[in-house]
Amino acid sequence: MDRFSNEFDVARTIKTTDPTAVKAEVDRIFLELYPDARIDVLNKAFSDATEMYSGAFPGFHACDTAYHDIQHVLEVTLAMARLIDGYERSRVGIEPINEQLFRLGVITALFHDIGYLRRANDDKPVANGAEYTMIHVSRGSQFLREYMPRIGMQDMADVAASLIHFTGYERAVNTIQVPGLVYRLLGNLLGSADIIAQMADRRPLLPREMPRPPVSGIRRRRHRQQAPAQWRKPDHLCLGR
Repeated sequence: MDRFSNEFDVARTIKTTDPTAVKAEVDRIFLELYPDARIDVLNKAFSDATEMYSGAFPGFHACDTAYHDIQHVLEVTLAMARLIDGYERSRVGIEPINEQLFRLGVITALFHDIGYLRRANDDKPVANGAEYTMIHVSRGSQFLREYMPRIGMQDMADVAASLIHFTGYERAVNTIQVPGLVYRLLGNLLGSADIIAQMADRRPLLPREMPRPPVSGIRRRRHRQQAPAQWRKPDHLCLGR
C-alpha cells in the first residue's frame, strides 16, 4: 500500500472508496456503544446511498461531481461515527448521544451532499451536479424530509433537514433551528466531520468540479475573492490556484 494512498483513512485501516468497508466499521462502532441496538436502518441507508451515487437507484443519475463523490461521503460518515464515539467515551455528566441520535447523525452525514446528485424529476435540469453548488444543501434538506420516513425515522425528518445545514453556507449556524442542545452538538459534530474529511483529503477540491466559473450563478467576482483550499501534501495546507 502507498504510504499516502488516498483510498484509505488517515490511519490507513479503512478503505474509504469501499462502502462495505466503511459500513462495517460504522456498525462496529455503533454496536460497541449500543450493544443491544439494531443495525438494519443504518445498513439500509448505506445501501441506498451507494445505489444513488452509482446511478442504480430509481430517479437518480450517477454522481458526476469530481470531488463530492461517494468517497467524500464515506469519509465524512466515518469521521462522524468516530466523533460521536469519542464524545460518548469521554463525556462526564453531560447529555448522552443515544442510539437514535447516532443513527440520525450518521444518516445525515451519508446524505449531506445528496443535493449534488441530478434527479430525473428536477425542475430545472443541469448538465453537471456541480451547478447545484449554491443550493445543494437545501436540496439535501428537502431530500431528508422525504427520505427519513421511508426508513422508519419520520420523527427525525425535520431535524435531519435542519442538521444538514451545519455542513453548508446557506444559513448562518446561529440561525439553524434545532429542538435542543444535544441536536446542536450533533450538528456541530457533523460540520466538523465534513471539514475534517476535506482537510485530510489530498485530492483538489472545487477546481476539478467547476473549472470554468461562473457556474449556476457563481459570479467571477466571488470566485476571485476566495480561492478554495486544497490539501496537496500531508504536511501542509495551501491555497488553491
